[in-house]
Amino acid sequence: MVAFVNFGGNSSIFAQSHQRICPESTQFYHPTKHKALESYTRRFVNSPQVSTQSRQSIQIPVVVHVVYPTEAENVSDEQIHSQMAALNRDFNRQNSNFDRVHPDFSERIARVGFSFCLATTDPFGQPTSGITRTKTADNSIFVRSEGNIYYTERGGKDAWNTNQYLNIWVTRLAPNVAGFASKPFENSPEEDGVVLSVDYFGQIGTALPDFNLGRVGTHEVGHYFNLFHPWGSDCSHDDFVADTPTQTDAYNGCPDIDGASCNSRDIMANFMNNSADACLAMFTRGQARRMRAALLFARKDLLNGNVCAANPPSISASDIRIHPNPASFYFYIETGNFDLSQIPFRVYNSQGAKVEEGVVVPNSRLYFPTYRNGVYFVVFERATETPLVRKLLIAN
Repeated sequence: MVAFVNFGGNSSIFAQSHQRICPESTQFYHPTKHKALESYTRRFVNSPQVSTQSRQSIQIPVVVHVVYPTEAENVSDEQIHSQMAALNRDFNRQNSNFDRVHPDFSERIARVGFSFCLATTDPFGQPTSGITRTKTADNSIFVRSEGNIYYTERGGKDAWNTNQYLNIWVTRLAPNVAGFASKPFENSPEEDGVVLSVDYFGQIGTALPDFNLGRVGTHEVGHYFNLFHPWGSDCSHDDFVADTPTQTDAYNGCPDIDGASCNSRDIMANFMNNSADACLAMFTRGQARRMRAALLFARKDLLNGNVCAANPPSISASDIRIHPNPASFYFYIETGNFDLSQIPFRVYNSQGAKVEEGVVVPNSRLYFPTYRNGVYFVVFERATETPLVRKLLIAN
């Protein structure tokens, strides 16, 4: 039922103290529903009306359940926010390490367009931080096949409504097991979500090198939205994504970007590989389409709840820059460092019509192809303060 990765035979340009294992199942709790999802996905990804690049930002409400045997596993709020920032960075093409992507694949880099935020309303309609904390037995090491992490009575934590929230459990797992996730219809509703080891979670605190950029979380959330590993035991393996080449190796460490198998170059920097965090950089456009199909078909109820209200940080005028201004051909929004994970923005033209919206995250650049010539206003939300407004001139 569970396929474990093979770590043999890959070159690495730097040594690594820890490997990662991501158990992946090919069995489904609702096989008929999963078959229907795959049928919908094929129609969706082949539709000429579906853009290969998302400019829309879709909010995904998240609850993080910290289940800790000892205080060492009781990760801080700051570490949780750092994982949220990593998800928003990677799902919105806001990372800066595209040098890890071979030029053959540069045109396949996708902006998925999912924006993750901690829920502000719990299942009972009460205000929440989007974080729960549960002390469990001191000797607890959770194993996927046992399922105890999903149940309070077994030492874990009951899920919040898994139709309305992406549930992420953070806990102690067996050595080198980085995490695991349920694809749509793979687990029962009570066991639907993502489980991450405290050693591979977020970007600070307990996160271990070389997995302290939050990309194990990115990988597992990819599974949650119906992505498979791109590798298999032989070249007949299929991850059901047209623009990810078939590969036979589960790359670890930091493999050379020229690596190949199955008579074609492999996308070494794909987030669904097992490489070190610093050497992962992209989802493909096909993967982005597949994830959007999963959201619209199997996880559509995530879009219906009003549980993810904006909670922007306090920012000053010097924290955000828009360059070049006046702009031609392109412009970008550059941000400084903030305490929280995202800053909502909206772009209006001179007639007051909204032409763009989304979020930016700390320490990032977000690039835009320019709009039509004219004057625009970029509005950034700021906690209890009045919004920050920047004037932008487009002169192509």
